[in-house]
Amino acid sequence: MILSSTKKARTRRAFTLVEVLIALVITSVIGGASVSLLYTYLKNYEQSAEYTSALQRGQMALSVLRPAVLNCAFSIPWNPGEFSSLVSSFDPLGPAKSMKAPLEVDDIGAVKSGDLKILYALPSYFAAADAVEDISESFSLSLLSKSMGLDDLTSLLDVTYDNEWLIFPSAGIPLQIEKRPSGLSLSFKSAPGGFNGRIALGDRLFILRYLNAYVDKQPGSSVPSLYVADNVKIAMPQIRGIRRVFFDWDRSSSVLGVWVLSQGDAYLPEPLPQDLNWPAGSGYTITSEDLRYHLAVTHEAWRVRN
Repeated sequence: MILSSTKKARTRRAFTLVEVLIALVITSVIGGASVSLLYTYLKNYEQSAEYTSALQRGQMALSVLRPAVLNCAFSIPWNPGEFSSLVSSFDPLGPAKSMKAPLEVDDIGAVKSGDLKILYALPSYFAAADAVEDISESFSLSLLSKSMGLDDLTSLLDVTYDNEWLIFPSAGIPLQIEKRPSGLSLSFKSAPGGFNGRIALGDRLFILRYLNAYVDKQPGSSVPSLYVADNVKIAMPQIRGIRRVFFDWDRSSSVLGVWVLSQGDAYLPEPLPQDLNWPAGSGYTITSEDLRYHLAVTHEAWRVRN
């Protein structure tokens, strides 16, 4: 009797074939659902990461262009006659000599897109220590600065052009340094184009800069980049993954609209359906090749204040 009871107890503790099969089916269903959820999560994460990367690139492109646009034509005349006589003296500016206005936009077409040329000014820590009533002839001017010395002024001039074009807003025109300073004093040539004006006491000193921005592909690369030439003749790639850029310049309202089409890194086997707010007036239609990437369109509009 005791042996028989033990055998029955052992028999009850074992799984039947049906129970094992049911357990396998339940495990398979739970495992499959888990794998499906994990795959969906990873896919959504990858898509989100790719879109975030594309969006960040577009925002970086706008951040590169924003300072130049907001300081475009600062104390530079828009009048075609005055501007032409001014830039004819800009030997160090290279391609800027062919500009007809302080801001120009061209659609390059083909692989390249959105050629933007800007003359702009950036502020320094220095200001005029004297008032100059006549800038039509050569003159010297002492500078004020609370914490900056000659070394700082020399460093400032090192980032300008070879012949150093500087701006005092009250003069209303860029002025060219005649020779390197030996102290906190600058010697300027007469104003180009016979321009007359004055410099006010305490007027802040700005440096003149040039920017040329467009999209192109590097040799041997299939991924386009935003190229920028700033005070140099050779443009360098700044931001990788910028597929197109469109500049919409409305001179009557002095507003520059900028649209940037940027991409993620993953190249997909098939084009993706993406709802993109790319302007119809750009003259460019987004292609199936563009849609092989996760894309983002970034847009800003800036008023050129000068």
